[in-house]
Amino acid sequence: MEIVRLSEKGLMWLLLIILILVASSALIQFVTSPTPAATQIALKQEKFDSAQDDKFRSIFENGSKSFQDGQYTEALAQYSEAERVVPHLQEEQYTKLKNARERIAGAYENGGNRTDAEALYKVMIESAFRDAAEQLHAGDTAAALERYRDSENLAGHLGDTQKVYRIRASQGEVVTLRRMARFPEAIQASQQLIDYLQSSNEDDPDIVQAYMRMGETYQTQRDWEHLETTLVTSAAVCDKILQRNSGVPQNQDPVWKVTVSEDQILYALMDAYSQDNKPDQALATAETLYEFVAKYSTQWLELSPHGRKDVANFAFRIASRADRPDAARAWQARMNGAQ
Repeated sequence: MEIVRLSEKGLMWLLLIILILVASSALIQFVTSPTPAATQIALKQEKFDSAQDDKFRSIFENGSKSFQDGQYTEALAQYSEAERVVPHLQEEQYTKLKNARERIAGAYENGGNRTDAEALYKVMIESAFRDAAEQLHAGDTAAALERYRDSENLAGHLGDTQKVYRIRASQGEVVTLRRMARFPEAIQASQQLIDYLQSSNEDDPDIVQAYMRMGETYQTQRDWEHLETTLVTSAAVCDKILQRNSGVPQNQDPVWKVTVSEDQILYALMDAYSQDNKPDQALATAETLYEFVAKYSTQWLELSPHGRKDVANFAFRIASRADRPDAARAWQARMNGAQ
């Protein structure tokens, strides 16, 4: 028995020694093995970003010196070069460029040079738009939102082109706020754009587009009540603009833009009523839309994007789901070509 015990102890010691050797070998291999691929990539990216930041700082400082010497054109060229050398502006870099350019734009304005000031503000706005798109792509919605709001504020310095840039800035802001699920703020941003456009021209077709973007926000929330109200309001705006432009040929602006918009609005309203389980309102809207398309279509060209057969098809499905056989038969007849 004593011999068996000694043999068992010897075996245990042998296994323990083997285990220690294996663990030691694994530890040595772990310590001396090459850096994992993911870590190497991260280190290379960090090194690249640092080098690019050094380039940015160097060129930006040269631009600052040129600005101090009153050489604004040279300074702006160097600021543009500094922006170009980095693939993605960091927060500090973006802020430095914006502030530096604003100082020069202010100097132009103070000197009465409105042409160069406006050109520079447009450069700044486009820079903000580019960076906002990059921030959205990277998932940094907070930074993207600030860029769009920057661009809207900068557009206030423009003259005739202010509206174009404010619309673009508002669109970006609304999309970003929706992505952040900040829906009340998205609605407010749309309303602010509507107020701005109406203060200049109540017949501006872009007012209709702003209402449609507001409707898209309500649709995202599945807030049918507010969506319906918004679409009814925007359709009324379309009717008013069309009435005031009744003497304008149908193929010209704003008639062409507004007719296409009202087509889309009424179709969306029909869908909203259907989603909200209001078949009577949905079918009544379908009738209005069908007559509207007929009015603005010709023998050779149907008003797009929703032609009469498309409207009739949708109305037929609504009537069928609502168990309205008479209405379903009437709309099916229209689908087959009967008026």
